[in-house]
Amino acid sequence: MLKKMKQLFATLGAWLSFLGTSELMGLEESQETLIVAQESSPSNIDPNLDPNEGIRGVLWNIYDRLVTFDVKELPDGSLSYDYKKIKPELAESWEYDENETTYTFHLHKDAKFHDGSPVTAHDVKWSLDRAVSLDKAMGSGGEYSSVLMRIGGLENPDQFNVLDDYTIKIKLPRKNKLSLPVLGIPVPCICNSKLAKQYVTESDPWAVEWLKKNDAGGGPFKLESFIPGVKIVYVRNDEWRSGPLPKLKKIIVYIIPSAEIRKKMLEQNTVDVCFELPLEDIDVLKKSGKYNIVSTPVESSIRYLDMNVQKIPFNDIKVRQAIAYALPYDAMFKEIHGRGLKLYGAPKLSGSLEWPQATTFNTDLEKAKKLLTEANFPNGFKTDLYIDMGTLGSVEKIATLIQSNLKKIGITVTIHKIKGSDWGPEIVKKEMPMVINSFGSWLNYPDYFFFWNYHSQNSAFNTMSYQDAEMDKLIMGALESTNDADYEKYSKEMIEKALTEIPRIPLFQMYLDTALQPNVHGYVFWFFRQLSFTSMYKSQEAASKK
Repeated sequence: MLKKMKQLFATLGAWLSFLGTSELMGLEESQETLIVAQESSPSNIDPNLDPNEGIRGVLWNIYDRLVTFDVKELPDGSLSYDYKKIKPELAESWEYDENETTYTFHLHKDAKFHDGSPVTAHDVKWSLDRAVSLDKAMGSGGEYSSVLMRIGGLENPDQFNVLDDYTIKIKLPRKNKLSLPVLGIPVPCICNSKLAKQYVTESDPWAVEWLKKNDAGGGPFKLESFIPGVKIVYVRNDEWRSGPLPKLKKIIVYIIPSAEIRKKMLEQNTVDVCFELPLEDIDVLKKSGKYNIVSTPVESSIRYLDMNVQKIPFNDIKVRQAIAYALPYDAMFKEIHGRGLKLYGAPKLSGSLEWPQATTFNTDLEKAKKLLTEANFPNGFKTDLYIDMGTLGSVEKIATLIQSNLKKIGITVTIHKIKGSDWGPEIVKKEMPMVINSFGSWLNYPDYFFFWNYHSQNSAFNTMSYQDAEMDKLIMGALESTNDADYEKYSKEMIEKALTEIPRIPLFQMYLDTALQPNVHGYVFWFFRQLSFTSMYKSQEAASKK
């Protein structure tokens, strides 16, 4: 134990030396600088490329969108975005014409980009054109920003029309309740088109190579420096006019791969905010009573066990239901330290629009055996379960518990650990029979979640390979419904079908945990699950409470 502690402090000392101790010392004296330690790092900062972890926070802090979401107080006193209330950001106002299905947005006339140039409707059009066109221009075969835009009915550049320098009209092909919310997600960032166009080439018509590394925004913070995998530094944009000016003048985000070191830096008052810590570390910090631990159930997010329904025997609903009855739910819940909401064991389906919601399955080995016998597998079978090494810890323990319980009903499971860098490509192949994974959709609407996960488009997130014409009709019926009654009908049937046919077995709705020093305030949970610094600030009481 002593040797391990010596190694930890030696490594911590090396990190402090490498990162620059002058920036990390004297936090108590600096009320306008926030120091953050986190694990995830963007490999690039292009608004419309398929992102890895970390990019969303950068985009949110350095770019504006036409609209954003309001903030609400949760029952525990913490703050969260409010998906039901959309408010102005770069657009100071807008009108919707129901007959023409058009939105007309009026921009702040004093808004400026970080280089001081004015923000105009021409910049907005170029940015939205880019968001719906880049995937095709890249020719990589994959889709990211175009799909996220298309679900809101934002599909091609012809829909975006400049009326004057500060007015833009968007024509929708049909009524779509998600159009306005989609304009508030990280993807449709408004870029400085004049600046970006200086880096356009024949082979790079959207200036991707330049935007991967450079700030073309006009948001609340400017990007002072960006070293992938090491450090991100923001400074306040004092000319920002799309909201209240942030209280923080500078944010330094250090990328620290070691969770143990991140935790130790918080304990030594070296950082103000510690992000992406393991569950066991959050437990230790919470029990100490020295820190503000904010734990928020991630809306529209599930950790689950998927079964590939295109593979025998998982094409049989009785086999899937048997497995759902065989899982050791309570034991698995203990492995996440209770840091989530249970999605099992309900006496009946809620019959509501709430998503996610608990299934009626609980641990019942006798029911599981009976269903396997009815499916002509009285002696069970052999199969494979895959997990992402990037999310080991509780996931690995959960996989072992599943393996042990399924053995009790005759199912022999071999666990395979896939490197985090290979996880995405393996998911796309759709070859894994069973998978433990998680998914959280940005917009808190069940049809939005189902479009990504249960629709026959068979996106990468549909690791069940579930394809069902009736489910497709329900999903699209909800997405395209023009009245509340139809939306409720389609959505309830969609949820009931999924939780009965059970190609995906929901386990938990996880928390997002963030550890803050007691003098750090204004933290808001955002649907993209990264830090927004606009509302955060530090108080003067740091020294006495640390």
